[in-house]
Amino acid sequence: MQLFDPETDEEFAVWTVRSIEVVDSCEEDYGGGYTETVTPENGHFVVLDISIATSGEFDAAEGLYVGDPMAFSVLGGDGVTESNLSTASSYGCFSAETLPVELMPSQKYTGKIVLDSRNTSGSLIYKDMGDVNGVE
Repeated sequence: MQLFDPETDEEFAVWTVRSIEVVDSCEEDYGGGYTETVTPENGHFVVLDISIATSGEFDAAEGLYVGDPMAFSVLGGDGVTESNLSTASSYGCFSAETLPVELMPSQKYTGKIVLDSRNTSGSLIYKDMGDVNGVE
């Protein structure tokens, strides 16, 4: 997905979901060799592997919320949209591989976002802050 500055119409970031995997548990790494198996609160973890490239025009003050699980929802096979996919369980999964919260201009990032969903299939919807419609 390409993101453009609404005032200048210049591209400031491109992000791609490289893969989506549904898993029933994950290992939370507490460091020092201590890990714990974590299970989802809603049924399944949906793991998004994402890459992001920001341009020199990217303004970190404007924010880009691709790394925020609250920006995602799932339209399930039953036609019901499921939001609030961020749980305490999902935050611990793949913690060493999550996307950074702050992005800087002219940089490339890769990482994971973990959603906690009752669905194992459906459509993923991304809705950035201030966006009315979102992208499916």
